[in-house]
Amino acid sequence: MRTFISSFLTDHIRTNQLNAVLRFGVNFLLGVLFIHSYMTRDEVGQLEYALFLAYTGSFVFTFAYSSAILSKINESKSSFRTALNEVFWQLVGVGIILGIGLYCGLHYLPLFGVDFIDKQFFLPISVLAALIIIVIPAELYYIINQKAKPFFYYALFIHGFLLIAVAIALYFRTETTYILYIYIVTQVLKLSCVLFQIKPR
Repeated sequence: MRTFISSFLTDHIRTNQLNAVLRFGVNFLLGVLFIHSYMTRDEVGQLEYALFLAYTGSFVFTFAYSSAILSKINESKSSFRTALNEVFWQLVGVGIILGIGLYCGLHYLPLFGVDFIDKQFFLPISVLAALIIIVIPAELYYIINQKAKPFFYYALFIHGFLLIAVAIALYFRTETTYILYIYIVTQVLKLSCVLFQIKPR
């Protein structure tokens, strides 16, 4: 068992796989918790729609910029931090534009007969989508620099925090929108990792 765990502390590829498994596992467990919580089916549906929109709205940019970051760093003659710093500010710009665009778009959807999500979700959805893009470098930093050990602790902390925080919120029967704000706080924690990693200027 000790050998198995230690392999994640020395091999960044295995740690990245663990991170993906934790992400899937935590999201699956949260889905089960939502269904068996105090929330009605409509509230669960609203929450899942909100998360779907936030992650879907940023998915294309996340995939494209992950590849762009790797390409930028490979081609750059400057240092790793300098190259990642340039990409970070691009991500901030794209994230803000996407967030504003998504927020405005959600307000105009009812004009086209699409009214499946409550207005109270519009702002947290937009903020979450923007942050998902801005924090793209967080995990890539560990992968590119082959920092398996800090990546391992990062994965445990981020996914563990999300699971525990949401579970506590559900236990105390908080409002549905508060669940989204926990997702936002999780992204803010990732952002703090990015700021520490590359020290943007």
